[in-house]
Amino acid sequence: MSAVAIVQTAFIGDVVLATPLFEASRTARPSDRIIGVVRAGCDNLLGNNPFVDEVIVWDKHGHDRGPGGLVRIARLLRERSVDTALIPHRSLRTSLALYLSGARTRIGFAKGGGALLHSVCVPYRLGIHEVERNLMLVRAAGWNADGFAPKIFPDEQDRSIVDDIVGNFGPYCVFAPGSVWATKRWPVESYIQVGSAIVEKAYRLS
Repeated sequence: MSAVAIVQTAFIGDVVLATPLFEASRTARPSDRIIGVVRAGCDNLLGNNPFVDEVIVWDKHGHDRGPGGLVRIARLLRERSVDTALIPHRSLRTSLALYLSGARTRIGFAKGGGALLHSVCVPYRLGIHEVERNLMLVRAAGWNADGFAPKIFPDEQDRSIVDDIVGNFGPYCVFAPGSVWATKRWPVESYIQVGSAIVEKAYRLS
């Protein structure tokens, strides 16, 4: 059985924005094995996804650090007969692992250190949503890319954890202000302004 691998070893939000690739791959290749390769801590996002057959954790900052981890991932993908890889993550290390895996079709963006190792390079368009940009990889494979959106599939344990945190409060608004990238951090003053507007509107509606 041949397999399709979707490799996104960036952060949680990046994996969520890549989830349409799994559904699109399952739709295009229903009899193939669909494999997700993600960093440690993101694997639970795909654990209940019905469009994913297997999740491989690439712990780049742990036991997979260095060349040995790269070779391990390449070997795992080769053992699973991956012949097509969609690579939204723009990383030389990621592209090299896919190249060494023996996957014949390696579709990634024509931007970043690993572009020369792709068999198909897709222009990295600016000014469009990340989901639409990722789906360009699906179109480059010759598959249908219309109508797919990010999806996560929480189980009862996930829901129970959220219920314990949220309790009976509601309606509520959630801010996620953190980022490891300074360029992605919204100014504190902007959060204050939005929060104040939300509180003011809530009082008017109550």
